[in-house]
Amino acid sequence: MKNKLLLALAATALAVSTATAGDWDGGYVGGNYSFANDTGSPANLAGVLVGYNRDMGSQIIGGELEVDWVPGSSVSYTSLNLRGGFEVSDSTMIFGVLGYGIRNAGTQKAARFGIGAEAMVTDNLSIRGDLMRWNQIGGADYLNELKLGVALHF
Repeated sequence: MKNKLLLALAATALAVSTATAGDWDGGYVGGNYSFANDTGSPANLAGVLVGYNRDMGSQIIGGELEVDWVPGSSVSYTSLNLRGGFEVSDSTMIFGVLGYGIRNAGTQKAARFGIGAEAMVTDNLSIRGDLMRWNQIGGADYLNELKLGVALHF
């Protein structure tokens, strides 16, 4: 299932890669939806994010604050992430993520890492997909996520 979703994401990114020249420099806000595995139990998460990128030619670095929650429950995840990536075309980039997160207002702390791809579909709108992992610091809990999202760049 995950391989089919990744293939669909890659095909979408390639299909829009010639749509517009990507200018990744500046701030953005967005939302996402995750298909997740929370320490062995399936879960779906909704989330919002705000971030800033610095475009240095073909290399992009940035930071992002993200808040995710399990709809209909009190479970939430908040993380502060660093992103670094490379443009693979005029409008598509691949990136890696390294971050620190808390679960349920600080009751659990976690290291966060992953990879992703993002494609500009207009001059200020992008779609993205991430494969992310949360590892609880000092514990055994984890969260694996396949995230699909959209961001408005300004």
